[in-house]
Amino acid sequence: MWMTVKDISEYLKIKEKAIYALVNRSLIPHSRIGKLIRFKLEEIDEWMKTPMADTKGKTILTGSATVCENSFKSIIEALKLKGTINTKQNCPTCKYKFNSSIVDNEGIYCPACNTRPTRYYINAKIFGIGHLYSEPNTHKVFNNYADTLEVLIAINQAWKNAEQKKTRFRKEDFIPAKVEGKRVENLLHTMITSFEYEVRHNVKSQTRLDNLNKHKVFIVDYFKGTDIREIETETIEKFYHGLLRKNLSTRYIKDILDTLKSIFIKYVGVAHIPTFPNFTVIPKLEKQRLGLAREIAIMDKVPDRHGYRIAILVLIRTGMRLNEVPALKVHDLDDGIVHVTKAFTEGKLKLARKNGGSVPYHVTPELWEMLMEHIKDKEPDDYVFTIDGRPIPTARLYKVWKKACSDAKVKTISLQQASRHSKASEIMADHKKRAMEEIQKQLGHNNAKTGIKHYVIED
Repeated sequence: MWMTVKDISEYLKIKEKAIYALVNRSLIPHSRIGKLIRFKLEEIDEWMKTPMADTKGKTILTGSATVCENSFKSIIEALKLKGTINTKQNCPTCKYKFNSSIVDNEGIYCPACNTRPTRYYINAKIFGIGHLYSEPNTHKVFNNYADTLEVLIAINQAWKNAEQKKTRFRKEDFIPAKVEGKRVENLLHTMITSFEYEVRHNVKSQTRLDNLNKHKVFIVDYFKGTDIREIETETIEKFYHGLLRKNLSTRYIKDILDTLKSIFIKYVGVAHIPTFPNFTVIPKLEKQRLGLAREIAIMDKVPDRHGYRIAILVLIRTGMRLNEVPALKVHDLDDGIVHVTKAFTEGKLKLARKNGGSVPYHVTPELWEMLMEHIKDKEPDDYVFTIDGRPIPTARLYKVWKKACSDAKVKTISLQQASRHSKASEIMADHKKRAMEEIQKQLGHNNAKTGIKHYVIED
């Protein structure tokens, strides 16, 4: 009696896709009539009583009626399927986790309670897919073992065909679009693409973008194919320990984890962020103020060539940002005021402030006179401070300042602290001094400290 694939599927209680898989591996007796596949019932019955073997006669499974009694498990073993079918659920009766290796003809079950899970997933990391929780085309969740097995067989068949034809395995054919969008590598790609757009419009820093691309290498290498919603604290810890084994600095590891955390914040939400490792706070530079004595000692060692001395004096006297000094042009100097509109950021001339406009810095008459002498032979559109016709690099100013500190044999202070930070401290000290004088004048105290001590309440 001849039978069709559908007939055999109903007879053996196996999905049709599983029958086709057995046929393709020549693991079940069959005949071909053109493109048609037919089976003889007596051959199938005899096949069921003998060990399952491949076309070379190598035994795959032994035991009578293996396919009927334990069809799903035998198919996985017979076809040597890569990947596994699992569940994250616990038995509703005994509360123990279902063991994915305990399978009968209906799928995973709890032998003690005879219960079954209602949700399955495929661990397809070996194919670079990660975990699949739903059917690729319909997005229907895997709620029975048979449907899950069909997809696993299809993935293996596509993988095998790609290997035989030496073509690329199209893993995207098996990743539901909704799940694809939650893959870590895709979320990171989206974030970087958005960042690139902002960099092009001078909103974000190119340095930050470069760092994101460096962090991407480590994050994607570990989490590729992983749904971000599956990542738990334990996974973060393993990733962290892996970074430690790479002998990276603590600061760099923290930056990588901060990037990963930013993906959670942006695409998952703060409430669902797993716990990240704690880091010892990296100590900040000691707060310092330049002071007149140290300024005189250091400036005495700063050379005059290329306008180094005047450029650094402008920084110290005005509190101007370091990247604004190289961008100054002659037409920015007007009657004792330096108008700043541009700054060099990562080698590119950009707006000094995001909202545009000009920032006026007042300079002392002595410094103004020095500036006028320095630019006397320059055109209005020329840069004020140049080396070989090009704007003076901020790195050169750092280097000159550091060497001057060393030559002066004084306690080293960064140029940022010596200029902008010290200027802010100077302004604050001046305001406090004038406030004390006003308190002394209006309250009639001979010593202003008395009024401050007894009357001033600070929030």
